[in-house]
Amino acid sequence: DGYFFVSRIKKNTKVHVQSHLDVPKGTGIISDQLVQLGSQVYLTSLFRLVTIERKQQANLRIITNRMDVSAEEISKMYQSRWQIELFFKHIKQHMTIKNYFSKSEEGVENQVILALIVYLLTLLIKLELELKQTVFHVLRHLRALQYEPFELFKEIFEPD
Repeated sequence: DGYFFVSRIKKNTKVHVQSHLDVPKGTGIISDQLVQLGSQVYLTSLFRLVTIERKQQANLRIITNRMDVSAEEISKMYQSRWQIELFFKHIKQHMTIKNYFSKSEEGVENQVILALIVYLLTLLIKLELELKQTVFHVLRHLRALQYEPFELFKEIFEPD
């Protein structure tokens, strides 16, 4: 259907190498292989397994169904995917989005934009009032005091 994936492969996955592809030197790519996954009874269609060397860590094995790009581009795709995951982890942890109210792309986009606005406004309050608390704590206080007069905020944030 035109969909593709780039993902890590587990250590215990049964891999059957069908052929090896050429790997350019000096790219950090150890191997590029066409493989099938599964047991002898059931094998998947052909996938591409790219093994990447990482400094002071175990090698990274990436599986994909993309046959039209280089191994280096597959590595970059995975790194980009990881950055997207880190971005959403940051949003969930720091911008208090625990669940999305819409499943549409536009709804999620609007909710993320609103969460960014709230986060940045809270950061501005923290900086303007020279508060020592984290943005998360400032936001927690603001939610608790959302119906109180604004003059009370500084007194509550500054216990002295």
